[in-house]
Amino acid sequence: LAYFSDMRSARASCPQNYVLIAVACATVVGILFWSKPLSFDSPQTECVCKKEECPASLNITYVVNPLTNSTNSCPIHEYINMEPPRPNYMTGPRLTPLKKGQKSLVAIPVGSQSKANVDKLVKKFGLENYQFMLFHYDMTDWSDQSWYKDVISIRIVGRMKWWYMKRFVHPALAENYEYIFAIDEDSDPEYIEVPKFMDIIRKNKIGIGQPANHKDSQRAVHQITHQVLHKEPNVVGRWVTFVECGAFTFFSSEQWNACVWDFIQEDLTSGWGLDLFWHDFCKQKTGREVSAVIDRYPQVHRSFETADKSGKEGRPIYEPWPEIETYQRRFPGVARSQQLNLGLITD
Repeated sequence: LAYFSDMRSARASCPQNYVLIAVACATVVGILFWSKPLSFDSPQTECVCKKEECPASLNITYVVNPLTNSTNSCPIHEYINMEPPRPNYMTGPRLTPLKKGQKSLVAIPVGSQSKANVDKLVKKFGLENYQFMLFHYDMTDWSDQSWYKDVISIRIVGRMKWWYMKRFVHPALAENYEYIFAIDEDSDPEYIEVPKFMDIIRKNKIGIGQPANHKDSQRAVHQITHQVLHKEPNVVGRWVTFVECGAFTFFSSEQWNACVWDFIQEDLTSGWGLDLFWHDFCKQKTGREVSAVIDRYPQVHRSFETADKSGKEGRPIYEPWPEIETYQRRFPGVARSQQLNLGLITD
């Protein structure tokens, strides 16, 4: 598993007058590996502690701004204990394993434009059955959100969703959850009825899926993901050979661990290429069709321009076409999706 590149510095403070600590890391060239995943056992607590005194139950945040090379103070409920080398108390899956099916994990990259919509997502899903993990790609303060103290916060500036997903949703963490959701900050869940949506997923044992794109979506490139209004009242969606890697993708934890996490490349972060190939890759791994689009409960994909090729204004940088070519080169035996409908899904 690739460790973080372009790290600079971080600072943490504690209300009990602990001494400030500063950690500096030179830019990492190449790929470094850690042996175990992060330990996320509970929401934020009241204190940021020095690394040698942090209990293993703390969830983890690393605050770093590689684009400006600046040192930032982290809010009281964010933790810094990811300096290499990784001590044993930072590693491993949840210290108190969840009962299978107790919760699902919802991971969302967040920035300055997205507070209102992310608030809508959190309240739509709720915190009782869903653990939220926010990936902060800028330095926006979210402490004004009433639910923020109850979510996992990870702040590493200037990265994109799949960069975080590869590093923080390790299989040892994912296995504690029923489903893994990777949702963009501009996915509007207005038409999604979460309990009924989940019933469809569970009943049909969908491994990789997404809600269809509503006609009001501003970004819906692939025709196969557009909502289909079925004449048959019991049809809720379609088995397909293509599920988009944004703006709202979900995975069973079994599917994530069996093939998806392996297929995500730590150095390819835009997601371009993932959705063109992961259907066939996972079909080869699991021996069955696993991909679906749910039409009954669509998303509205808004358009927040949060990444570009230049990295202007601190935005994450992506280079889509080279990444597609790289996936093709690395996985020559995996077929590119023809974006076909395979059959109907009923309720």
